[in-house]
Amino acid sequence: MVHSIKYKLPIVESALNWTHGSYRYIEEIYIPELKIAFNEAGYVFKTNENRYKDLKLSNNRIIKCDILETIELENEDIDILKEYLEALQTFIFDLSRFLE
Repeated sequence: MVHSIKYKLPIVESALNWTHGSYRYIEEIYIPELKIAFNEAGYVFKTNENRYKDLKLSNNRIIKCDILETIELENEDIDILKEYLEALQTFIFDLSRFLE
């Protein structure tokens, strides 16, 4: 079992949204030990705890990032996430050769 934290994370989708104070929430699970996160939008990526700070909008309004719960993920699920990230990195590396 691997310790994880589930967040309710405020995000902006563009600079225009940030300027106008528009945001929305997503739920995201962060695995501190591996610095891996995944969310309801289907993204799996490397990150760190700085991602989970409060969001400051252009008008200095602060939107809270909340911890919803701490959870324990199965080792098998962690292995799947790691394999996915490795495959994605390999794919991106392979694609980059065509863009040179």
